Amino acid sequence: MTPTPKDILTKARALIARPDGWTWRTQARDKDNVPVPVQSNAACKFCAFGALNRAHLALNAGGVAFDEARQALNNCVDKTRDADFVAFNDRPFRKQEEVVALFDKAIARCP
Repeated sequence: MTPTPKDILTKARALIARPDGWTWRTQARDKDNVPVPVQSNAACKFCAFGALNRAHLALNAGGVAFDEARQALNNCVDKTRDADFVAFNDRPFRKQEEVVALFDKAIARCP
């Protein structure tokens, strides 16, 4: 079965919802907080975009599903405060639970 945008969002959410599973201003970090490529086996902390990328790669999802998942997150962002979900993730003083809640909102809106 082909992965859906909801599948990608759900897997990405699981990555960032883990204790110490979220980061900002880089797609992925290792256990020592050093930035690493999102596909690295050492990656254990992800920003919203990095988690989406990692989930997309892990599920071997197509580009259309990835684009729709990305748009679903963008549709949940208050555009008066942040341009997109990447800016939302990287806003100073952002909390992990706020980013997880953004994923929850996007997942709930997916068919």
